[in-house]
Amino acid sequence: MRIAESKEKAFKEDEGAEEELRAYSDGLVIDGGVGGAAVLMEGERRIGESRFHLGMADMHTVYEGEVVGMILTVKMLKAKMKARGGNRTMDMGADNQATIRAMLAFQSKLGHYLMNKFHNNLRTLLPQENDRKLIVHWSVGHISIPGNEQADKQAKKAARGETSAAHLLLSSLQSSSNTPLSLPTSKSAIKQSFHTPIKEEAKTMQKNSSCYTRFKEIDPSFPSNRFTKLTDEYPR
Repeated sequence: MRIAESKEKAFKEDEGAEEELRAYSDGLVIDGGVGGAAVLMEGERRIGESRFHLGMADMHTVYEGEVVGMILTVKMLKAKMKARGGNRTMDMGADNQATIRAMLAFQSKLGHYLMNKFHNNLRTLLPQENDRKLIVHWSVGHISIPGNEQADKQAKKAARGETSAAHLLLSSLQSSSNTPLSLPTSKSAIKQSFHTPIKEEAKTMQKNSSCYTRFKEIDPSFPSNRFTKLTDEYPR
């Protein structure tokens, strides 16, 4: 696992990587939907892709989409390893540092069941009886890394509702009827969708206040969470 100290160093690491098999994953929210995707690259050319639509943004989070994208990389890497044979070192780029760090965290938390799926699938990709290795590195988005840009395009398609055929998905993302699995609703997403309109209403009330213009001169970020924290302990 590698997380570079800066975007510039991350770009150079990706540019200088020599692994023959390289995959990239991504997850995002767009147009109210959540998707995860992965691509397999050969140089700057995409030779494989996989997409999974999780559902709507009020039911799922970006974190879930990111982990699903990582799960999808395993299927493609396994298939390519089977075709080419041998014990090779593989590389996977993910543009979310939180999901990379979560790979080494085994405590129970919201959405971690997906990371457990990733670990289980990873054991089949990296069996103990051979010398296969997988390097997971931070691949920064939107700085012209070909694999990352391709993964971003596929993740947008996934968020808008496109899911790859069931035979292109791992069994952990399939139902018993060999159709894409319907993932459990995220508690975090439900809480976020509940609080968002309340926060927007609070901002509207502050902007309609007769004190808004004067506050804005003192604190240009007003109304903001920062202002709320600063004034939270005061009686008036």
